[in-house]
Amino acid sequence: MPLHTVKISVRQLVEFILRSGDIDVAYMGANRAAEGTRAHQRVQRKKKAEAKANGFTYESEVFLQTDCAHRDILFHVEGRADGVQRANDGEITVEEIKSTLGAVPAYAPEESHWHWAQAKCYGYMYLSGVQTDGETPRDEETRANPPPPGLRVSLTYCQIETETTRTFSLYFTCGELKSFFLALLEKYHAFAQMDADRIEERNRTAKALPFPYGAYRAGQREMAVAAFAAIKQGRKLFAQAPTGTGKTVSVLFPAVKSLSEGYGCKIFYLTAKTVARQAAEEALRHMTDKGLRMRGITLTAKDKICFCEPRRCDPEYCQYAKGHFDRVNAALLDCLRGEPLLTRPVVENYARKHSVCPSEFQLDLALFCDTVICDYNHVYD
Repeated sequence: MPLHTVKISVRQLVEFILRSGDIDVAYMGANRAAEGTRAHQRVQRKKKAEAKANGFTYESEVFLQTDCAHRDILFHVEGRADGVQRANDGEITVEEIKSTLGAVPAYAPEESHWHWAQAKCYGYMYLSGVQTDGETPRDEETRANPPPPGLRVSLTYCQIETETTRTFSLYFTCGELKSFFLALLEKYHAFAQMDADRIEERNRTAKALPFPYGAYRAGQREMAVAAFAAIKQGRKLFAQAPTGTGKTVSVLFPAVKSLSEGYGCKIFYLTAKTVARQAAEEALRHMTDKGLRMRGITLTAKDKICFCEPRRCDPEYCQYAKGHFDRVNAALLDCLRGEPLLTRPVVENYARKHSVCPSEFQLDLALFCDTVICDYNHVYD
């Protein structure tokens, strides 16, 4: 039986497994804001100039990927290292850059912190690309230049406004990095296996699913056929039909069928009004009643789903922000094992039960759902 493949980024993996403490908006990655991107680029330009002056090489935004079979799951992990430096003596440094709105830390974070973890994963992935498969070198070049036994991992913090930077560095052997990487995959395995089971059950029940309303209305079959063809061919479909035609199920039904045929991995149903959201939820509920086993979620705007009045994302003010990351993974497992359709009341119920931020909680839940119903704004965010 072929292994189930899970594709995940380095950042997603380490944040998901190692996150802890409060919701804190002080630290931000390069993806979060233009200021963060510019801060990263300033640091990278400076590092390149320093490396050139010292006769080293420094490459920024290095794409790395690796496939690792762990138990019954094949993990495909990829990401971009902010920088890789190669010194004349052969020492390699893999660098991770973190921009912050607060002060740069005076001391290095604990080795278990996810910032180190992200950099260590990149270090392992870089080394795994230059190691040989066994004891025998691959060619004469490898014999003359054997793969390094380890490398240095560097963590650089940059204050966005003052441009102050501070760098911390640690050396790890290839064995240490590999053991750390495999330990992360082991901790993620429960979620990966749950996802594999979800996809298998979804595909099996979707293939056997009949049209949920029995007979088609006029025009529904034609629209469903056109929607399935567009998905299969990777094209866009623009359809116009009067109110009451049953457009929602006419696109959701073939979209569900397409997932079981491998033509996609997730459905996004975008709405601008509450009535359209409710129509999508109702269509999914009807398909579930007909035997479909598929997990769907409805995303709610942060201002509407926040438990605090007024909304203030501050752990000193909000009990759900304080310690959120200490509790959220347990909340995810609890919710995902018991609920197929995650509407707003369901999300709020589990968020209160585990005392986690409902807005952040629903975004994590969406990672493990087949269908996401949300406002257009969520796509542009």
